[in-house]
Amino acid sequence: MKISGELKNKLDECRSLTDTLERRLAIASIITEAFKENQLSVPVLVGGGAVEVYTGGEYATHDTDFIADLDGLEYALMESLGYKRVLGDKNLYHKELESLVEFPKGPLAGNQERIFTYQCESTNLPVYIISPEDLILDRIESFYATNDGKSKEWAERLLTGMYEYLDWSYFHNESYARGIGELAEKLQRKSKGYRKAFLKMNDSIIPTKNMKMF
Repeated sequence: MKISGELKNKLDECRSLTDTLERRLAIASIITEAFKENQLSVPVLVGGGAVEVYTGGEYATHDTDFIADLDGLEYALMESLGYKRVLGDKNLYHKELESLVEFPKGPLAGNQERIFTYQCESTNLPVYIISPEDLILDRIESFYATNDGKSKEWAERLLTGMYEYLDWSYFHNESYARGIGELAEKLQRKSKGYRKAFLKMNDSIIPTKNMKMF
């Protein structure tokens, strides 16, 4: 895998970024650009990293999850960026950047046509992110399947914080297609009830002007 000198320099510059979310997004954008340079399908940010973006850093995660489904080529590329495999080859870690990246098995649990692009200000490069609707549905599915309280909590917070920006037609249609329609509607009603109060305490939702359709 080939990595341009310019991209390597940008990656080195990430060490000086002190804001955790800005640093994580900068690294993610460089990884994404490296995939493009090597003419590979771009990775999509999912999981806790996507929740962190949509909550403006309120949700903190220790790793960055990408869906890239490239039959192992993603690992070769990451090693070219200075990452090494850890924890039984499941994760990749860059010691100098203190950056942990994982590639969960795909496919993407969402609609490819709804993926959003976030333009990272530090690098002027994009990061592709699972849509907020699909991310919320993923959290609700996790709660439905495992009764995981954290998944339920963050589904509710995302519903509340992004209430005005969600495509409710898609959300409802997709929730029933996944067999979680009644639960999704229940959580929506709950979030609608305390939306105003919650938004007063959480004004750091990523502005929609920084996003566009993929």
